[in-house]
Amino acid sequence: MNGTRDEYFDEAGLIDCLRRMAERNDPDQAIQDLLAFLGEKCLGQRIYIFEKGENLTVSNAYEWCAPNVTAQKKLRPSESLEMIRKWWDRLERDQAVIINNVEDIKESDPQLYAALKSQDIEAWAAVSVRVKGEVTGFIGVDNPDVDKIPALARLLSGISCLVAQ
Repeated sequence: MNGTRDEYFDEAGLIDCLRRMAERNDPDQAIQDLLAFLGEKCLGQRIYIFEKGENLTVSNAYEWCAPNVTAQKKLRPSESLEMIRKWWDRLERDQAVIINNVEDIKESDPQLYAALKSQDIEAWAAVSVRVKGEVTGFIGVDNPDVDKIPALARLLSGISCLVAQ
């Protein structure tokens, strides 16, 4: 590994993530450590896992934030599944959801646009978390380097099975 951030988007980065998770006895701590590792190495300001709940909601189960970034877990512990329905359908088709510029959805999805803007999110990526083939949640990254989003989405897809509970 050459010490660049790009290395965390390849197989070596995935193996490093797996090794770090395997070293933990507590699954919740392993997931928290994984999010911190990804956030620090993969150019995100905030990385989180939302889980599908009852009553058509998704709940913020895990979160890592970069220094000087406001945590949202307590401020927005859950969201309506209807608010995110457009891209939840994409997650169910096993497609990453990528927003390179939040301004691009201002007209097409004003409710999601308002929610993202209120959290200072300018770019966003998410991949599904599945249990037995069913989408049970997603891993999201706020404000990643837009040039790295496709590689980041592939990495997150590769590790999403590790966080399924």
